[in-house]
Amino acid sequence: MTKTKTQKKKAKQKKGTRRVLFLLLLIAAIISICLFTPFFNIKHIEVTGNQTIATERITETTAITPQTNIFKVNKRKLRRQLLAIPEIEDARVRRKLPATIKVNVMETPAVLYAPYLTGYVSLSYTGRAISLFDDISDQNLIELTGLEIKNVDICKKISVQDTVKFDIILEAIGILHEKNLLGEIRSCHFDNLTDFHIYLTDGTKIMFGKTEDLAYKISVLDTILPMVNRTEGVYIDVTTPSRAFYGTLPAPSTEPEEEQTGEETAESGGEETEAQEENAETNDEE
Repeated sequence: MTKTKTQKKKAKQKKGTRRVLFLLLLIAAIISICLFTPFFNIKHIEVTGNQTIATERITETTAITPQTNIFKVNKRKLRRQLLAIPEIEDARVRRKLPATIKVNVMETPAVLYAPYLTGYVSLSYTGRAISLFDDISDQNLIELTGLEIKNVDICKKISVQDTVKFDIILEAIGILHEKNLLGEIRSCHFDNLTDFHIYLTDGTKIMFGKTEDLAYKISVLDTILPMVNRTEGVYIDVTTPSRAFYGTLPAPSTEPEEEQTGEETAESGGEETEAQEENAETNDEE
């Protein structure tokens, strides 16, 4: 008996419905296997990008246990947890089937410190607050002066009175970071933007003068540094980078009546021009 068009249409619809039900059952079975079998339970957390933060600290922050199913991990939530670590500026989380979570972090460790309220705040080179502390004796950080801080939120960029000045400071710190010079610096002084200077860990004073053409001045400094026998009292003047020179600051007077002004004399001696350089026999014009 020949089927009518209506019967053929109904048969086709039933066949399509069976296919859909089969696919749904198949998908449900796959989901069940993925979510409820030990095969996809996390066995490894691979951490990369960390240099100063212990891997254990990062894995503990994720709060992932061996019983955690890899598909139940909320990557966005996990990223937020990682960003709560002050020294981590960015993080990426990926699944690697069947049982590995890969975490890649970008660190911004504390490199600077500045006075804040009755204590101090440590900062990354991008101006991000890392921690608050009262005692700087055990902190291997660069002193930063000339910054008036309004408010501090850990893991966020600090709020300051003079944002223009802060941008100049961060520009200078950023260039020094690019030249890999931050590790050699003891303090950076931005109290007067026409007399920006820094001290290296060996006591060498670097005079930049105005905070202009900093990239060029720091590039010249990077070239001069290997030529200088650096000790306490030595200075390098890149105020005019095309005529940069180095020398030795006058020693403070030991006379009793001069004791109160000896340090000031040394500082003013460091600001003198090439006439003093000729006396020190260390003129190094460029």
